[in-house]
Amino acid sequence: MGTMRKELALFSLTLAFLFYTFSGRAEVTNQPGWPISTNDWITSSITLGDVDKDGKLEVIAGSWKGEIYVLKSDGTLIDGWPVKVSGYVSASPVLGDVNGDHSPEVIATSAEGKIYAWSWDGNLLPGWPISFDIPGRNLLKLENLDEEEGYEIIIGLSNGRTAVIQNPGEEVVLLKGNQWLYPCRADIDRDGNEEIITTLAGGEVKVCRENGEAVPGWPINIGSWINSPPALADLNGDGTIEIIVGCRNNKVYAIGGRGEILPGWPQSTGDWVEASPIIGDIDGDDKMEILAASFDHKIYAWKIDGTLVSGFPIEIGASIYSTPAIGDIDGDKALELIVASLDGQIHCFDLGTGSFKGNKSLPWPMFRKDARHSSRQEVGSRK
Repeated sequence: MGTMRKELALFSLTLAFLFYTFSGRAEVTNQPGWPISTNDWITSSITLGDVDKDGKLEVIAGSWKGEIYVLKSDGTLIDGWPVKVSGYVSASPVLGDVNGDHSPEVIATSAEGKIYAWSWDGNLLPGWPISFDIPGRNLLKLENLDEEEGYEIIIGLSNGRTAVIQNPGEEVVLLKGNQWLYPCRADIDRDGNEEIITTLAGGEVKVCRENGEAVPGWPINIGSWINSPPALADLNGDGTIEIIVGCRNNKVYAIGGRGEILPGWPQSTGDWVEASPIIGDIDGDDKMEILAASFDHKIYAWKIDGTLVSGFPIEIGASIYSTPAIGDIDGDKALELIVASLDGQIHCFDLGTGSFKGNKSLPWPMFRKDARHSSRQEVGSRK
């Protein structure tokens, strides 16, 4: 397996700007239709969602040159894709019904201060894009704030404010601060109410109530830069949410509901962990695993006690900045692991027969949990 990984790394470095998909752990092979050349870097985290309503997940990714790709499991593009924005794609794309037509739209932003909405076939919706005078990198999510048909688009602006948009031509609501966007939400203390979970660049992990009051045991400081939102899941099935964060000290932390570092953690990688971790049962043993991508060119997967999952880490031959995703994209009841690397490639590894046991086995399978980037985890309370 070591020789095979070296060959994969060499092959990956030689053929930059390509998509790949691989099948199996013991033998790495290309699936039919792959690789696909994009002649570009893929800069966004991977979003998985059923774009064309065919019952299967598509792979959505945005590039440095401003292209949005929607790819089927066999590597073919949905007709009408890719589409292009002005400037690089400044936020990982999201998927959801924003105009109330009961079909999902793909939403993305550009570094030049524009937000776009396309139908499943790559057609730009009437009235889009919407322009802002505030360029820069953003975070993007969809949320139903008014209980009417269609999600509102919530985007963080580089001036520290948050914009809430539903339809072009309507008034854009600007909120002070990013309280609607950056935090994750879950009932950490099991009191029946959601708490707000945030990470700060200086290494602080905060859990507070809606009124800003800190939950007992929080905040904690792990002493290292945190660049991405955490992942949330009930790792051991006891009804309590755990918080998983990756840091620039090359480590991944699993933190309990009272702010305690769980036994066996933190776990180390060979370089920065800039991407958010993801969580799911990837080997079919009915227990959660934690996955994280590192700048050391590897994808790691650990059991909840911190031991490595068999077959990991996986070497892909280039540094990884964005968050990977897991899902059954081809409907074969086996999970695929999809990840983009900084040499401009997307890799997709088949995790094997029996690895997929339904969506309940994937509590946090992609960046900010789901295709809407809702960042909300639900687990039963004590009430």
